[in-house]
Amino acid sequence: DPGAGVVSGSGELVVNGDFGTGINGWTGVNASLSTAGGKLVVARTASGNAVADQTLSVVPGQNYSIRVEAAKGTTTGVLNVHVADGGSGATVLLNQSSSASAASFTGQFTPTGTTATIRLFHSGTSDAETALFDNVPIRLAVADRSQKGNGLVINGTLTRTALPCGLAAWSGFSSAYLEQPYSADLDFTGDLAVIGWINTADTNGTIFERAHYTTGAYSASAAFRVELAAGGVTIRTSSDGFATSQVLHG
Repeated sequence: DPGAGVVSGSGELVVNGDFGTGINGWTGVNASLSTAGGKLVVARTASGNAVADQTLSVVPGQNYSIRVEAAKGTTTGVLNVHVADGGSGATVLLNQSSSASAASFTGQFTPTGTTATIRLFHSGTSDAETALFDNVPIRLAVADRSQKGNGLVINGTLTRTALPCGLAAWSGFSSAYLEQPYSADLDFTGDLAVIGWINTADTNGTIFERAHYTTGAYSASAAFRVELAAGGVTIRTSSDGFATSQVLHG
């Protein structure tokens, strides 16, 4: 990402994206909304797609990361996640769908206006058909230029310095960090290559890791970490969330 300057994370932009306060912040279109088991239930009430939507305030030209968990209730239709741009005639910024019984949608979008509307919906054809949605975060992110399109969420405040090659160097990682929210793309099953430039003159610390970390602790699951230690690069793997680890390199 070739821009330059100080960049601060947006925090969570979606109101009630975990549906902890019922349907607050969400509006039904051709649908009645309710919650069950901490998930949003979208029930069809009229012809057309059964939709739950919310309009967000965004910054034009910035990149945002989105993730949605969805599952069929009684719907015979398709699960959908759609983001529309409020600055260019409701141009579609992101459109993903799945006919599976459950799906995790991940992606990124860049608005041209100051608002964007997220729509969670299903294409059931009979009244009262339902689909369920949960965990809907949208946050400012560094764009992923690969075909995967999964941006890195900015947490805290970092500095981005443009490089002559068109890329950027990031600094300020004392407490701030970039985060790749979970997606199935992170479930590696074969050989893994890690390529990048690392300033080994920096202080000791983690460069990046793949692990499950929540509520201040690692879960006892498989993980790996690339870190700086004593002026060199160390690669560690673990089967128990870094309670113990093995050094592969360093």
